[in-house]
Amino acid sequence: SLLVVKDAFNNAQKPPAAHTGAPGEQTCAKSGCHTGVVQVNSPNFNFRFATNPRPQLYYTDTFYNFLINFQLTPAVGGFLVTALDQNNNSVGRFQATNTQFTDTLSGSGRNYIGHKNATSTSAWAFRWYSPTNYTGIITLYCAALGGDGDGTTANDITYTDTIQFHPFGISSNLNAGFTSSANSLCVNNVVTFSNNSTGTISGYNWNFGVGATPPSANTSGPHNV
Repeated sequence: SLLVVKDAFNNAQKPPAAHTGAPGEQTCAKSGCHTGVVQVNSPNFNFRFATNPRPQLYYTDTFYNFLINFQLTPAVGGFLVTALDQNNNSVGRFQATNTQFTDTLSGSGRNYIGHKNATSTSAWAFRWYSPTNYTGIITLYCAALGGDGDGTTANDITYTDTIQFHPFGISSNLNAGFTSSANSLCVNNVVTFSNNSTGTISGYNWNFGVGATPPSANTSGPHNV
């Protein structure tokens, strides 16, 4: 959550940490910092992936771009986002893609990204990097606040939304297994990679290396390279 009253400059430079509405957190409306209505998953507010269609699964060590915007431009507005795993631990890292309007921050053992020097800006973009190891389902919690610019903290609108996505190819009954037809071979020889994995598999992402033909594949196989 965030800030917002243009005349009062309440948290206008940067939002307070721990105000996204995530587990263990309040929003500015609930903490009493601002009063007014709270809208959950409102059509007047968008928190989404920058790509379409949106990814349903995440890979490790991969960045994802996000967009935030108000459908109805407030007199002044801001936002705050955090990413948590299933144990409500902070996960991954944020990057400001436009340092004029967004910035990272931390507090209460969690990492965040939020507005910077709030104005009448009604849209923001940022980047989030997934962790180096799969940590189960990850949820991004977003709170945003639109101020009416009347010089008080009353009658402002708080918006909350979440984005959730699952780890790529991870399931409780998954047993990964792969074999190759040869452990050593000469240049230009063909090697066959076979998939012997069992369980619920959501997808494949083979990478055979630079110069290989094909260089990659996204089906079960076997693949002759």
